[in-house]
Amino acid sequence: MCFTAMSAEPAIQDRVKPPIDSLPPEILSEIFLFAITRPYRMFGDLYRGPWLLGRVCRRWRDTAWSCAALWSSFSVHWPEHGKEDVGERLLMDALRHTGHKGLSMTILLSNDFPNAIIQGLVRHSSQWEDVHIPTPSCLPWTQLTLSNPPSLHLPSLKSLVVGRQPTVDSLAAILSMFSHTPNLRSFKFNIYHTRSDFDPSAIGVPWWQLTSLVMVLGPMRDCPVEASIKVLRLCSNLETLREETILHSVPESIMVTLPRLGSLSVRSPEILYYLVCPALEHLSILPRYDAPFSIPPLSQLIAHSRCQLRSLDIWLWRHLADPGELFSCVPHLRKLVLRVECYDKDVAELLKYLTLGDTSMMLPSLNIFELKVQELFTGKTHLEELDEVLVRIIDARWNVPKELSVAQLRQVRISKKTRLLGTLGRCLVSTV
Repeated sequence: MCFTAMSAEPAIQDRVKPPIDSLPPEILSEIFLFAITRPYRMFGDLYRGPWLLGRVCRRWRDTAWSCAALWSSFSVHWPEHGKEDVGERLLMDALRHTGHKGLSMTILLSNDFPNAIIQGLVRHSSQWEDVHIPTPSCLPWTQLTLSNPPSLHLPSLKSLVVGRQPTVDSLAAILSMFSHTPNLRSFKFNIYHTRSDFDPSAIGVPWWQLTSLVMVLGPMRDCPVEASIKVLRLCSNLETLREETILHSVPESIMVTLPRLGSLSVRSPEILYYLVCPALEHLSILPRYDAPFSIPPLSQLIAHSRCQLRSLDIWLWRHLADPGELFSCVPHLRKLVLRVECYDKDVAELLKYLTLGDTSMMLPSLNIFELKVQELFTGKTHLEELDEVLVRIIDARWNVPKELSVAQLRQVRISKKTRLLGTLGRCLVSTV
């Protein structure tokens, strides 16, 4: 009996299912969504896409095949030696598994792109939800439009991203295929050169529908602020805006009101002179070295908008004449991110306004503070004062006396750009 029991024990263990096999399909699907990189390459390595899961066992295959979210985010880039019939079968197989779920796609259209693949995507255009077109040239799209105009039906399209185009005309050529988009809310585009007679209404975008916009209208400082204003005049429902153009001001520019804009990010402070944003709460000013941050555009924006800014993210390239003016125009700030290019005594003077001394009421609502610098706590004599000021800020605002009507600093993040000191930066993160 003893011999029989011992012999049977390995056989019993072999029949015990591994823990993952006991999970319900819903949990297994969530694990698959974490395990498979998305967007996956439709015509790439099959051992990395959702097809990989079907090679394990029948249960995994059935679960993966029925998980529409697993198949709905992909990139389409035709390989150099691709076979059209094989590619078409892969595409149809993947699209069948998506059911009626919205599709998130990156489409890199090339001159040798098979027409059968294009038509397969077009037949499912009613599912297109998020589309990214990083095509460096509009030529393939233009040829497609002229030779075989696709019948796109885009009721679900919510987000459209178009890679950098050389001119407004090339951008318009691509967008001519996306003329009926009743639910488009987010649009991102980049134009290398914008002419002085730029007319955004000719591009064919339903600007009035947009709630999120990211745009670049030209390189360096060649673009007048009026070009950006022309676009924004058409976008009355914007809630989020990233204007990444380096703009130069012109006397005839007219102000524009964006009544719903809550989040704004700009590369050029110049545009702030011309914006009225009464609902603005989050502002990022991340300029280039040739368009440094200055206080007057910010103070003008606050004065014209009469908004209560809650979050400010700025990149400082040069000394501020009056640091106190910066903080006094944003008294309701709860989050402050300072990106400092040069860590010196000027920065120390700026940070002194955040200590709880004679200026105890400066930014009384601040509870999140982030500082991004080139170097920190190096032991260098000329930086000791700055290091001490930083420690005083954290200590004083972390342990706020109850009699002061000042918010407690709940999160401090100090990071450094160099790889070696980045580890130190990650260590200097504290949260209450």
